[in-house]
Amino acid sequence: MAEAKPAEAPKLPAVKKPKPSEEPVRTAAVAPQNPMVMAAPVPSAVHSGSLDGIYSGQICFAEGKKDVARCFHGEGTAVGSKLTGKWPMGKDTGVVMNLAGHIGPSGEVEIEMHSKAADGTVLNNIFLTGTIQDGLMTAKGAFQMGRKVTLDWHKN
Repeated sequence: MAEAKPAEAPKLPAVKKPKPSEEPVRTAAVAPQNPMVMAAPVPSAVHSGSLDGIYSGQICFAEGKKDVARCFHGEGTAVGSKLTGKWPMGKDTGVVMNLAGHIGPSGEVEIEMHSKAADGTVLNNIFLTGTIQDGLMTAKGAFQMGRKVTLDWHKN
């Protein structure tokens, strides 16, 4: 039996590849696009700086098991989303109250206050939450042991 040879593909004539300068320019039709419409950003009171400034006023400690209720003056500075403050507690005690806090985009505040003795020992921690709006900062919270604390400050 004779072996069948595979059919050979017919040879095509060689095609001369055009030079880049001879190639036709290809362009795609671009449909006109609608300009992107973006909503204007809603300004944040914190980012606009309208809440920035010095605030001061009363901080009041409620009556405790061994302590009478009392109020004293405190002061803090709001810049952007940060709230800071520091002041002496009592006359010649060496105790300093430190305040650090965060101001949220809607004016909500979270405040931590801690008093330190002259040697750096932390004596008390206080945690408060509240709001800052229309030049007023109000917050409520408590010492870690439960004694209630309120803060009522105004922008100077």
